[in-house]
Amino acid sequence: MSKRSRGNGLDTAPKWRHPVLDFDGIAEIDGTEHALQLGHTVDIPLKATHRVSCTGDKPLVFIEIQYGQLLDESDIIRLSDDYNRV
Repeated sequence: MSKRSRGNGLDTAPKWRHPVLDFDGIAEIDGTEHALQLGHTVDIPLKATHRVSCTGDKPLVFIEIQYGQLLDESDIIRLSDDYNRV
């Protein structure tokens, strides 16, 4: 699980959508927690600090979809990371 911020604030910046495919979790967006369940979708606003975590005993399965005019990950700012990618 990493906590990161995305988006350079430009209209060309990528936007992010996370549809949940299976099991339960939480999306924390700018400090507010949103419950995730099968079929839920969460959109990440530009420049939002966010992280997604599993709350059940089975792995949370979701897809990260990037859309917009500019599609790359060069705008990721990792604020913390349980996998030592910071």
